[in-house]
Amino acid sequence: MMCAGIRLTRGTVYRTVRDMATTLISLIRTKSRAQQLIERRIREPIDQALYRLYVVEGRQQDEIGAAWGIDRATVSRWMTQFGIETRITGPRRANPET
Repeated sequence: MMCAGIRLTRGTVYRTVRDMATTLISLIRTKSRAQQLIERRIREPIDQALYRLYVVEGRQQDEIGAAWGIDRATVSRWMTQFGIETRITGPRRANPET
């Protein structure tokens, strides 16, 4: 006899929609092992630290990466993950249509 529930994945039956939603949210918001290690070292949530360093203090991605011991591309990817807009870099063209 099977109890009534919601099956999201093979072998997993959730009793309520709330249980299912809680599990999905935790899967989406799970931080990588590297992010967890950096959070422990800097004693601040990684998303808040990135925002503070990049937006508030105006540091560059390579500076943040060097301080944390990670690559600039990783910093950029994490900023995208946390919804932090990046600054436009490089030369600007006077007329973008040409």
